[in-house]
Amino acid sequence: MSSLRVKKSPPVNVSANDGFSVVPSTDEDVQRHTVKSFASKVNDYWVWQIVSCLISVMALFALIGVLFVYDHKAIPNWPYGITINSVLSWISQILTACMVGAVATCLSQSKWIHFSSGERPLGEMNSYDWASRGALGCTAFLWRSKMRRSATIGALITIMAIGVGPFVQQTVAVVNNRVDSDIAASAVRTESYGKDGVTADELPSRDMMASIYGSLFLNSQSNSNASATTVSPDCPTGNCDIPPFRSLAICSKCSDVSHMLSLVQGSVACGSGTEYSYQLPNGLQLNYTSEVLKLDLPKNDFISTETNYYSSMQTFGQPVLPAPPVDPPTNASATQCSLFWCVNTYSSSMKDNKVNETLIDSYHNTTIMSNSQDYLLSPPAKGNLTATNYVVHRDTSLTLSDWLMNRLQFNNTFSYTCMDGAYISRGTSSFRNEFLQPLLDSPIPDLFAQIAAGMSTHVRKANQTAYLPSTGFYESSNGAPPAQGTSWTVETQIHVRWGWITLPVLLILFTMIFLVMTAVQSKIHKVDIWKSSTAPLLCSGLDHNLQERMWAVGDPMQVENLTNRVRVRLIRDDRTDTWRLDSYDVH
Repeated sequence: MSSLRVKKSPPVNVSANDGFSVVPSTDEDVQRHTVKSFASKVNDYWVWQIVSCLISVMALFALIGVLFVYDHKAIPNWPYGITINSVLSWISQILTACMVGAVATCLSQSKWIHFSSGERPLGEMNSYDWASRGALGCTAFLWRSKMRRSATIGALITIMAIGVGPFVQQTVAVVNNRVDSDIAASAVRTESYGKDGVTADELPSRDMMASIYGSLFLNSQSNSNASATTVSPDCPTGNCDIPPFRSLAICSKCSDVSHMLSLVQGSVACGSGTEYSYQLPNGLQLNYTSEVLKLDLPKNDFISTETNYYSSMQTFGQPVLPAPPVDPPTNASATQCSLFWCVNTYSSSMKDNKVNETLIDSYHNTTIMSNSQDYLLSPPAKGNLTATNYVVHRDTSLTLSDWLMNRLQFNNTFSYTCMDGAYISRGTSSFRNEFLQPLLDSPIPDLFAQIAAGMSTHVRKANQTAYLPSTGFYESSNGAPPAQGTSWTVETQIHVRWGWITLPVLLILFTMIFLVMTAVQSKIHKVDIWKSSTAPLLCSGLDHNLQERMWAVGDPMQVENLTNRVRVRLIRDDRTDTWRLDSYDVH
């Protein structure tokens, strides 16, 4: 088997074992009459390693600067498809390369420091050499050294430097945030409602009736008819916020008047039996026998309750008896609801083209003007809302009130005739209309609130303003100023997670500490700054005269220059079956 050996020449430094010392020592009393070159000074003062550390620090500041500039900002649109991640990757590569380069040099110098401090196994030379070449060698070095040497700092830095790139990428998180847009947003409102020349015997406008019926038959399980009870803001971006604003509207109020019911018991008019009659103060009467139910409509509109205080367009009451009734019935109930003019305060918003409108409060103190009989509502100023007069023209209101009164009168009991002392049913009452079934299917207060919201939608779209000319009568004109709001868009932004920058910062800090430690140890142990040079090893087996010349030069950089002029060849000695380096003349 062949083996590589170093050709042994008369040693310059002789140990107890008559061996050659591969580490040049400055303890010799050898006069070196040499002048250090600029390259030697650069090497001795670790200039390139300091520059590498400075570049790493500059790269770190560049990373922090880029992250700081674009934190909570939109993703930049750079030319040629360059992204912020690629820029961060380039900077982190520069940071890592310079940092690891400085650490590798320090690891190589640690080899000479280690062997100068005592007798060491020759195999440890390879361990240091491997450690200076990358993370895998550093891992083996840590295992072999048991992490008991100062060079383990450099090995750990080299291994952990693998994570610099991923950690830098982790600092950037992409999120979608809302930002204000220059595009205006607004919501329609009105300060007046009515049409000049409308008489009380006309029908409400087709748009008003469409709003009433749309809200009446609104399917609560679907959003397809949501526009019947809400007004969508003018929001070109699909995302906006409208601060609180006021508009003329229609409100509803319902009261439980069951406590006003009176139960009267009497004899039936047909045959034998008992008849029970529930009555309200306004004349609404429900007659019940074991055979029939009969509802007598009231002659008056109002019951004396709190709902009577508002300017009402229509009041509706419906007593209810559950089926099958008990004998005598004891659980009849009655509800009275009113629709009336009011001024509502709304806040509106839209997100992803979905409208969300909130009713904040209502004002319903209505004054009937003596000169025109128009309805005037004057809510006081509140917060950012100014005091404004809201006007409803009398004839328009009466037209709407009469129509509602007609549509909200119906009877869902049976009609009958008395024949031979018995009731003969003639079917359900013909006094029915399209309002009946929705009222039977839904809670009365909820349905009236739904109708009021639908009517308010139409009223707000009138977009009218009231003004008072010299005649003293309020008049309406188109063009009520809309409620102004802010639109916003969803912007993809960069959010920096600063905690991930900790690893690069710590690695650079420990790199500078390791560099200082290596330089100080080299000074303490009086070891020349050979770093990663192989000259001390290769020259140990060369010709004795050549070794003396190199040792006389002394300075590592000048020795490197001399080795560039020395010609050597790896040859095999047939006698000893070994390999050796033979030197030739110096050119």
